[in-house]
Amino acid sequence: MAFRDGAEALERLKTDETLELVVTALELPGLGGLELCWQARTLTSQRRQLYVIAMSSSHDHRRLSEALDSGADDFISKPPNPYELSARLRAAERWLAAQRELMLLATRDGLTGILNRRAFIDQASTALDNAQYEHTPASVIMIDIDHFKRINDRFGHEAGDRVIQQLGSLIGGDGALAGRLGGEEFAILTVGLREAEATAEANAIRCAFAATEFRCDGSPQFVTASFGVAEASDGDCLSELLRRADHALYAAKASGRNRVIAATRIRLADDHGDAAALASIDSDRHAA
Repeated sequence: MAFRDGAEALERLKTDETLELVVTALELPGLGGLELCWQARTLTSQRRQLYVIAMSSSHDHRRLSEALDSGADDFISKPPNPYELSARLRAAERWLAAQRELMLLATRDGLTGILNRRAFIDQASTALDNAQYEHTPASVIMIDIDHFKRINDRFGHEAGDRVIQQLGSLIGGDGALAGRLGGEEFAILTVGLREAEATAEANAIRCAFAATEFRCDGSPQFVTASFGVAEASDGDCLSELLRRADHALYAAKASGRNRVIAATRIRLADDHGDAAALASIDSDRHAA
């Protein structure tokens, strides 16, 4: 797509994160090409890469240096030779493909394909900040597979991996902001859902997971998981929200497992929780 000037191109880059390649002349009206290169480079992040090719009719080597220092990845004379431009575009696509692969490896859990811990914390923190700014409700669901060590000990790590993959597939669909925090522990940030709604969603996942049959050593096996849910309060950061959801998850474990408990149902004696108080929670255990 073509733009009339640098300002129009920059505005589109800001609003359309699917754009990955910029080809710009340095001699532009209004917002100059060097400024566009620099502004485009500020838009790059862990989740977005841009490749910038600058063009100029000037053969001044200082002009080339300025373009590269301003954020351009490549430089070509104007008007470009069609064969040279095509070759440089192919090189840009190879670079972008390599960057996409690196970002995938850096942000995705290798076993489940959902976000890894670092990427989840990063993306969920941003999403929560945006929700707070827009006064939109948001809740966290924390999940831990019940008696997971027994699965590994009895049937081996391959069976344990299949269990983890199944839970990952249940929580990672439809663009959900879900991540594997480590081992058998997972988290989901649900923007737009109050605690009661997130609790209902968590219970639907719990039932689907508990109903999944795993074939281990030729016999059917069923595995359950426990869930803790917490809704963000005004000014909450992600770490505080995760802490409250983790206390609710602890309560679900302490009161029998295979259940969902919301943070508002818990009375904590201190920041670490009181096991006796948690175990005494009147929690309804739904049949899987």
